[in-house]
Amino acid sequence: VRSLLIKVIHDKAFSYEDYGQIRSHISAYDRALSNFSRYATTGSLEEIDKVYDSENYKHVSLILQSIEKAPQQSLADYHIVNTFNTFTQSIEDFRKVELRIVNQIKEKVAEGIKVRQQNMVILVVLVIALLVLVSLLSVYINNLISTSLSKLKLAAERVKVGATDVELDITSKDEIGSLALS
Repeated sequence: VRSLLIKVIHDKAFSYEDYGQIRSHISAYDRALSNFSRYATTGSLEEIDKVYDSENYKHVSLILQSIEKAPQQSLADYHIVNTFNTFTQSIEDFRKVELRIVNQIKEKVAEGIKVRQQNMVILVVLVIALLVLVSLLSVYINNLISTSLSKLKLAAERVKVGATDVELDITSKDEIGSLALS
């Protein structure tokens, strides 16, 4: 808008094409601000409102409103350097607010990443602990079964060679325990 306006002021009048372009830019700017207002936080909106309330932005707004009301007006009264500086200051004011908002977003994203990384570490530790627990439980059950089966094998070998006084010390209530009783 600023560059196009300076060109038009230099030419002292709007062509239909120039007016169409500036109108298109202003409409896009208004849509962007409307979208921003829907998603912005209260603090961000307050910062934008400070720019809107500044004397510089009020001057920019008056220039744009006068062009919209009377696009065929002579632009000879507008001083190129002053208009350029006014628009530049307004752009810089919005850019400063934009940078602060971007930095706030970056900080929130960094906090979110940090929390997710902490959660991931906790999850990995829990998975490792669960794997260790499952491994220890598997070894325990394996030893329990193999010890009982080893005792049964020894008893069966003693019965095979003729021993009749074979007693087993297996007290489990599962299939191995019932086999040992018989």
